[in-house]
Amino acid sequence: MPKISIIVPVYNTEKYISNCIESILKQKEKDFELLLIDDGSKDQSGRICDTYATKDDRIKVIHKKNGGVSSARNLGIDHAKGEMIFFIDSDDTVGPDYLKNLEIIDDEDFVQSGVKILENDYLKPIMTHEDIFKDYNQFWMQSRQQWPSMCCLSRKVIEENHLRFDTNLKMGEDGLFNQIFISKCKKIRRTTFNQYYYNSDNLQSASHKFYEDRLEQQLILIAKLEEYFPDKDLNRIRWDYWHEVLNHYYIKGILNNNKIIKKISLKKIKETYKSKSFRKCIPYMRHKGSLDEKLETYFMGYYVHGLFEPILHVIQIGAKLLKR
Repeated sequence: MPKISIIVPVYNTEKYISNCIESILKQKEKDFELLLIDDGSKDQSGRICDTYATKDDRIKVIHKKNGGVSSARNLGIDHAKGEMIFFIDSDDTVGPDYLKNLEIIDDEDFVQSGVKILENDYLKPIMTHEDIFKDYNQFWMQSRQQWPSMCCLSRKVIEENHLRFDTNLKMGEDGLFNQIFISKCKKIRRTTFNQYYYNSDNLQSASHKFYEDRLEQQLILIAKLEEYFPDKDLNRIRWDYWHEVLNHYYIKGILNNNKIIKKISLKKIKETYKSKSFRKCIPYMRHKGSLDEKLETYFMGYYVHGLFEPILHVIQIGAKLLKR
C-alpha cells in the first residue's frame, strides 16, 4: 500500500506531460503511486502516459471519456490507495522535495504550501478547526491562491465525508472542494515552502479563455458555498468571486477586439451589478475593504444612476491613448 497517491488529470497536454511526470519521478520521497487520468485526450498525451507506465510500476494510467477535470480528479480519488493525496496539473512541474516537505505528520489533515506567514499573523503555521473559523474571511484571503494543487490532503477525511469535486462547475470547483474539505479538518499546517511550478504558457488553461457563462457559474458556486456554510460570514469571499467575474468580462471581454464578445461582456457586467448576491457584499466591503475596494464599490454606484456607459467610454478612450 503506497503512502502517497498523486493524481494528475491529463487532457491534450502532450507538450508538457513528460516534464510533469519526470519531475514527479525525481521526488526524494519514493513511496507513492502516480495516477494519470487521461480524460479523453485527442493528442498523444494518453500514449505518452502509457509509455511511462511500462517503465515504472508505480504509475497507473486510466483512460476515460472526456468529462472535464473534476470528473478526472474524482476518478483518481476512487482509485487512490495512499494515506495522503496530492493533485498536480499535467502542464505543471514540482521540485524534488515537494512530496517530502508537504507530507502529513502526526494528526494533521491538510498541509498547504506557498503561504506567506507574517510575524504576529493571526493565521498561524499550525491551525485547529477553531482557529480557521474564528475569522474565515481572513483565512480565505491568505489561502485562496493555493488550491487544490500546492496541498497535501488526508484521504481519510475525503472518504469519511464522501467529498468529490462538483462536475457541474466549469470553474471554481477546486476552491469549493478545498473549502469544504478544510471545514472537515481538525488540524492543518501552513508552510512557506513552495516547489510547485505553475506553467503560465499553456493557452488551454482556463485563465486564458473567455467564458460567456462565467456569471451563471459564479452564481452556482456562491449558492454552493452558502449551502455548506449557512452560518458563516462569506461577504469577503463573495466579493472576491464577484471581482473575478467583473475582471473576466472586462479584461477578456471589453478589451477584446471581437465586437460580439464586447457586447456580451457589457451585458454580463450589467447583470452582475444587478445580482442580489453581488449587492449583498457591497456594504461589507465599504466598511471593511481596502481603500481601493471602497472606492470601487462607490464607483459601481454610478451604474445604478445610469452613468456606467459614459464612464466606461472614457476609460476605453484612455486605454487607447495609452497604447499610442
